[in-house]
Amino acid sequence: MNAPDPDKWFSRQNGDLTVRVEGETWQVSKSIMLSSSSSAIAYKIEIAESSGADTIDFKADKDVVTAFLQFLYRKDVEQKDDPMLLAKLMIFSDREECEVLAEECSKLLAECGDFPTAAQIVDIMRLLKANRQLNTVKRWYTRLRDEICKDQDLLDAIIEGVQSTDDFN
Repeated sequence: MNAPDPDKWFSRQNGDLTVRVEGETWQVSKSIMLSSSSSAIAYKIEIAESSGADTIDFKADKDVVTAFLQFLYRKDVEQKDDPMLLAKLMIFSDREECEVLAEECSKLLAECGDFPTAAQIVDIMRLLKANRQLNTVKRWYTRLRDEICKDQDLLDAIIEGVQSTDDFN
């Protein structure tokens, strides 16, 4: 009888690379980071190594980087029911050229049973619009914008949500 493979995420403390974001660090395996097929990550690692460092920095929320790293180790996105995190993770993955994860997030967003509220859609649209030069993000921005324009009830709810948040500012 074969023992199941241990969860590599929990054994990463012996990693040969440090990932840093918002003052938090994770020890990770360089080989697992390179397995993402991302030329952007490979370049960050190469720059760190050429300067004698073993740390790479990401500009993103901690929860997004955690989900990103966990995907690289587990090949699964655990936060399947959080549309805002999925959108942020898709944008981050697209920016870091990790197409597999960007496409997985896109698929999960499409399947998300608890799709965002009108207020969340406004926030997601703002994120998508700001990053629409990225491939996967551009498709989602166009798709969501078209859906909003076709659905008068959704458009009204979004406008109402924007107006109510403007009242507090």
